[in-house]
Amino acid sequence: MFSQSLAPNTTQPAVYLRAPGADRGEELDHGLARASLRKIAVGEHAFLEGAPRSYIFKVESGALALYRSLGDGRRQVLGFGFDGDLIGLGARKCHLVGAQALKPTTLRCLPVPQLKQMINANPGLAARLYEAISEELADAQDRFFNVSQRRAIERVAFFLQKLSHRNEARGADPRVILLPMSRADIGDYLGLTLETVSRTLSELRAKGYICLKESRVVQLRNLNALNELVDSASDDVE
Repeated sequence: MFSQSLAPNTTQPAVYLRAPGADRGEELDHGLARASLRKIAVGEHAFLEGAPRSYIFKVESGALALYRSLGDGRRQVLGFGFDGDLIGLGARKCHLVGAQALKPTTLRCLPVPQLKQMINANPGLAARLYEAISEELADAQDRFFNVSQRRAIERVAFFLQKLSHRNEARGADPRVILLPMSRADIGDYLGLTLETVSRTLSELRAKGYICLKESRVVQLRNLNALNELVDSASDDVE
């Protein structure tokens, strides 16, 4: 269940979202722009696994880890929510994952009943939500394929490539990767231990693929070689 601390802050002004594409998404953009603003600290949850799905969220700034808890107390990170992402989507009444802030994060919170009203008034809006959910599914399938049979160096290269592509799609430098997550978070995403992630980043640095500017800033010195490493691993799996 949502605790009182998980309720959105409704006192903040609202301005945001990327420019709308088609008219099917314009109403969602406007609805989110008027939605309540909520700020959460590092380690705080936007929502808990198993909690009622009362809102969908737009990440205005910050980053979150989307994870499921395992029976032995460990967790499996299934993805990350960055600025511009919609999280909390789905057809279930309860959240299947938890969403925990990796850094101070600002969210827009749109109540699910309001979203349903918007869809009823504009059925084309469902197409945009379908695209968002499809992207989430494709991301999960991509992650499963790329971590199931690959070596550690190939998994970490895939992860860096993924973030590089994200930067490029948003007009940011594809060669400078800011990591809001810890090495342990990366390991929970890639199925590796913290020590293996750290050792593999050092290996990539020794090979001249990357430069570690700071603990959470990675510069891709040889992006072509990194891409070739990921592509060659795909050929090996096939």
